[in-house]
Amino acid sequence: MFWRFGFHSVSAIDALLDKPDVTLEEILDEDDLLQECKAHNTKLIEYLRDPNVLGRLLDFIVEEGEGKMKYSYTACEVLCCEIWSICESVVQNRELLQHFWMFLDRQPPLNPLQASYFTKVNEQFLEKKTDEMVSFIQSLPDIVSKLLSHIDTSAVMDLLLKIISMEKFDAGRGVVDWLQDEGLIPALISQMDPQVDPEIQTTVADVLKAIIAISANANDQSGIGPNSLSRELVGEKSITTLVEYMLHSVAPYSTATLTNGVSIIIELIRKNNSDYDPEPVMSLLQTHKAPTLRDPIYLGTMLRIFSSRLLSFQKLLNNPKAAEVRISTTFGKIQPLGFERFRICELYAELLHCSNMLLLNDPRGEAVVLMRDRQRDLMKKGGDGDKTPTQEHHDSEGDNCKEEDFAISDPVVGDFLKMQFVKFGVVPKVLDLFFQFPWNNFLHNVVYDIVQQVFNGSMDRGYNQDLAIDVFVSGRITERIIQGSKNSDESSSQPGGVRLGYMGHLTLIAEEVVKLTERYAREPLSPLVIEKITAPEWIDYVEHTLVATRARDNAILGGFRPQPPPPPSQVNADYDLTGAMSKLGIEGPEGRVFEDGDQFARYFSQQITGDLPDKFGSSDEDDDEDWMAEGHEFAQNREFEASVQEEFYDDDFERHGGFSITSEEIEDAYTSNDGQYRS
Repeated sequence: MFWRFGFHSVSAIDALLDKPDVTLEEILDEDDLLQECKAHNTKLIEYLRDPNVLGRLLDFIVEEGEGKMKYSYTACEVLCCEIWSICESVVQNRELLQHFWMFLDRQPPLNPLQASYFTKVNEQFLEKKTDEMVSFIQSLPDIVSKLLSHIDTSAVMDLLLKIISMEKFDAGRGVVDWLQDEGLIPALISQMDPQVDPEIQTTVADVLKAIIAISANANDQSGIGPNSLSRELVGEKSITTLVEYMLHSVAPYSTATLTNGVSIIIELIRKNNSDYDPEPVMSLLQTHKAPTLRDPIYLGTMLRIFSSRLLSFQKLLNNPKAAEVRISTTFGKIQPLGFERFRICELYAELLHCSNMLLLNDPRGEAVVLMRDRQRDLMKKGGDGDKTPTQEHHDSEGDNCKEEDFAISDPVVGDFLKMQFVKFGVVPKVLDLFFQFPWNNFLHNVVYDIVQQVFNGSMDRGYNQDLAIDVFVSGRITERIIQGSKNSDESSSQPGGVRLGYMGHLTLIAEEVVKLTERYAREPLSPLVIEKITAPEWIDYVEHTLVATRARDNAILGGFRPQPPPPPSQVNADYDLTGAMSKLGIEGPEGRVFEDGDQFARYFSQQITGDLPDKFGSSDEDDDEDWMAEGHEFAQNREFEASVQEEFYDDDFERHGGFSITSEEIEDAYTSNDGQYRS
């Protein structure tokens, strides 16, 4: 074979490995090392699988020193290559792994580059050897506290999330329950203390939101579904602690705690909307399914705790903890809203979304969920109990009130929030902020969301109707819309003035008011609402100002697109030429006179396309047959075409009647077509 005679290049790695005194540094210095690893060089793999070599590769990643850092990247890439035997050799050697994980015993902060390599290697080991790696991590003493001690290192938190995500594999099943037993959630919540540095709070909030995201109850392959961690996070103890931190008034970093805490609650609500659960809780009860760890997350406890603390949040809206300094803008100095008040308004909007979930408005919902929680705890502790969840529920039905009595004496949690909104004037307050800060469109969007939810809610049951009445009476929404529009008109009428920034959302809110009145036009509304929507000022605004605004907003910018004119060649050549021939009485094929302007164009179009194939792929035989069949007619047409060309391109020619027609007469015929000459 020809490759025996020097045509095959010998790898430099192979030459090095043949040396008896080769060092690992020499191997790592080779440029084609990673390429040879990916090519599964047998001799190289056997060398790298040696325990001493593997130990040095791991040391290059985590050990400090200029010489070791030089090879840290290459060592990381070698260990992360798709070489199963290398991974297996490391995982089976517990001493190597224990020495490698001692990297977490160092005092923070860790070297971010080394931490990223450490995380990358362990993530690869977790993917390839899930069962062995999870078992090893669980065997390490105080590993959760060690991970959390480096919470300010993002790479270590990524490793923690990777460990949690192993729950989706059969080999990693149970890691979430182990982390709960190790107290992961309380440890993370404790880092939200307003005494803790804001950067650490932000990192903890990101970790909690990531746990919420992968624990969402959705058909997502990347998630693990509801679990004991997410269930503990929405529990009474965790939420109560978080709310206390958020409302702390004197701590140095209480503002950061508030804003980060709101972001966690918003993520909880958005990722655990019970209306989109594949299997709602009430349907699980009807089908007699026993509770499992994958039951949907219940947000009623969280909503009730926040509802009971609305007064404290209202005080923060009136007197924010962070003093806002006036800032200079193109419109002069203005008072900023502040991130703190904006986040509270966002919290109100999300809590209102949460209160509209069907499960939180079912009088039986909370009792059913609590019953299933108790049964789940018994199953987890090993106590199976003598009764099934369904039997326990039926036995306790006699102790419960009827559904109507339950709704009146102890309102469902969804209605409880709306009652608190009315009691403490939440919606009127956010409307005050809407007009107080006319240039904050982020706030305007949140306020519009709140008003839209109130007006689109059910008015025939619950307390949503009371909340809508409060918007009209205490919030004076119709009067404020009218006055806000007038203020904008006054601002724009001044020299160099512009419309106020809330006008776009103000129009949307006005449209929602109109939709509400149209939706319940045939149903009796509250007299307080009717008084507002039948006021002459409001009717005038709807019939004139709102109609004009709607027409202006729906108008197409720049006007309608004009129709393109016909091509000049079609107008001037086809129509005028054939019209002149018709006036002169020139006959077409077979003695026909051109009476219509389009006939001449159609005639030439037929002759141009007549000899083209009807379809692609026609054979030569078909072309020959068509040519022979149409030969006689084509010859006649060619003679007529030649005669027409000869007559029109000669200065003088004779018509078939026997007299001469000059080019001047043809020009007169062109001119008489519609009074002007066209070329």
